[in-house]
Amino acid sequence: MSYPGDRALDPVVQQRIMTAFGEAVRLYREGHAEECRTILRSILEIDPAFVPAQRLSSAVASGAPVDLGELLGQVTAGAAIRPEEYLAKARGAMAARDFQAAVVILQELLRELPGLAEARTLLAEAQQRGRATTEAQGYLQRARQALEVGMADAAHSFLEAAERLDPSHPELAELREAAERLAREGERHPDFEFSVRSGEAGPGAAGAAPGTAAGGAAPVQAATEALPSPSQEVRQGGAVAGSAGFEAAASEFVFSAAEEAEAPARSDERIAALLQQGQEAFEHGDFAAAIDTWSRIYLIDPHHEEAGQRIEEARRRREEVERLAEHRFFEARDAFEQGRLDEARRLCQEVLELQPQHLDAHDLLQRLETPAAPPPPPMPSLEVGEEDLFRDDFVPAKTPISGSVPVTTPAAAAVAAPRPAPARPAAPRLAGLPLPLVAAVAGALVLLLAVGLVLRGKLFGSAESDIQAGLAEAEKLAGQGQFQQAVTLLQSLEVEGEAANQVRQRLLEYQRQLRSAKTATTPDEAKVARQALAEGRRVQALLSIRQGLAKVPGDKELEALRAEITAVHPVLPALAEAVSARDYERVRTHAASLLSALPGDAEGQRLWTAATFDLAVAQLRKYQVASAYALLQELTARGDDPEAVRLKEFAATYRSRPVDPRYQIFVASIEMRPLE
Repeated sequence: MSYPGDRALDPVVQQRIMTAFGEAVRLYREGHAEECRTILRSILEIDPAFVPAQRLSSAVASGAPVDLGELLGQVTAGAAIRPEEYLAKARGAMAARDFQAAVVILQELLRELPGLAEARTLLAEAQQRGRATTEAQGYLQRARQALEVGMADAAHSFLEAAERLDPSHPELAELREAAERLAREGERHPDFEFSVRSGEAGPGAAGAAPGTAAGGAAPVQAATEALPSPSQEVRQGGAVAGSAGFEAAASEFVFSAAEEAEAPARSDERIAALLQQGQEAFEHGDFAAAIDTWSRIYLIDPHHEEAGQRIEEARRRREEVERLAEHRFFEARDAFEQGRLDEARRLCQEVLELQPQHLDAHDLLQRLETPAAPPPPPMPSLEVGEEDLFRDDFVPAKTPISGSVPVTTPAAAAVAAPRPAPARPAAPRLAGLPLPLVAAVAGALVLLLAVGLVLRGKLFGSAESDIQAGLAEAEKLAGQGQFQQAVTLLQSLEVEGEAANQVRQRLLEYQRQLRSAKTATTPDEAKVARQALAEGRRVQALLSIRQGLAKVPGDKELEALRAEITAVHPVLPALAEAVSARDYERVRTHAASLLSALPGDAEGQRLWTAATFDLAVAQLRKYQVASAYALLQELTARGDDPEAVRLKEFAATYRSRPVDPRYQIFVASIEMRPLE
């Protein structure tokens, strides 16, 4: 399918138009109708035949519903690249578990088509699965280490954690089979328990050992029974020398009951220290270090529940931070491509605050911070000396090429001294050039100047007369009160120099008179404001007053109405300004202040409810599920709002699991509540 607009435009311009349209669709989806309309107006100024922009502009103006998927499909089908090929390659890479390659392919596609929702969804899935695979590899490595030392229970715990992250990992089945085999071998061969009893040495102990050594037929048990007890060794002071080897072997099996009692206490202290260390990393925002620290607890206690809960919470928080960083980076790249360098730099810094190791953000920030290289300085012109026709080719140069200075004897110097050449009469020169050449160049310049003066009247005389005729016609239209036609006529003139200044002054004067003429025909804002004030809608009345004062500055009636409304509560003007700017956080704050002074104010309650709901939706669209859930919980606690309750349950579901295409589709379909 071809480009859905003027096909005569340059392909680069067509691609920029489609990119701008994708941004307009994103703004419309997020509820920024005015910004969307501004971009659509710019698109239609460049290409009035661009059908998707016409349809979306009509829908925004009339408030009618529009199928964004169909519009994006038209733009996607008309793109210079084939997105279905990129999507197929990305899915193939994900099927082969090469998630990094899939991310690279999808990012390349989104650079060309930022509005392609399917690519964004697939990119989020590839990034999430890549992170899960990396973390699962760590658990699998710990499981291998546990199997090497024979800890089957710890290996099972690590394998369960890896399976929760990446159920389709190819190494899971092999390691699980090895863990089960190790557990079965442990059941067949239980650990041996040694118990050593201290025996009393008999009277013939001293002679038993030599007799055994000589005869060689006494049993080992007899030798063992002949050993003195540890208490006897202490009392005897090591006097028993004949059985020293057996005593050393027997002393290895002497265990202390106090050490066995202290082992669980040391394990509890180690677990508590690991919990505290991981909590410190969690509070500093280093979620990866917190997960790694808490995972070590499984080596001590494979079934520690608190460690598992903390690891899940840290993983969820880390995924939220990564999603927010990716969202900010896409905005930074769009701002960079559109020339908004300060905004792109600010967004890159926000990304690096969230993820200091974000390589793409580092690269983009380096491109922003690196100034353009200055042009190289001009090479100095080398003066070429006049060739000496009488120079003897056999005479050596004054300075050798190699840089060495030849050393000659006085006699050789006298023999090799060249004969002075006869002097040549120097030709007359000017600025290093021969005088005839300078004269020829000057003559050519004079001739060109004369031709230009002759042709100037013919080429530009008609243009100057057209400008004067246009100014006269515009003045005539302005005298008849047709200021719009006069402005259009002056804007169509192509002028330069002094005439351009004259046309610009006339244009500004006619535009000012046109605005003054429109002011006389504007509706009565004072009447609208009084009606809104009578209905108890003070903020709406202030908005009407602001519109009226913008058209008629200093109107006494409007100023009196504004003073009357401000006297009710001083926060009302700030609340009206926040409503006009669609700043949901400020609207919530000022509306809460108004409700604290006027608890029964219906307009304040409506504005607080709408701003809280819209702010929660905006947070959900930025993947900040935790903050959105807190706002919805506050909203549902103040009254019966079925839609807020349903949205709160939805947010609670995704607090403990990553987002998916269903999340994005649902959040994009939520309608923002109007503030006006």
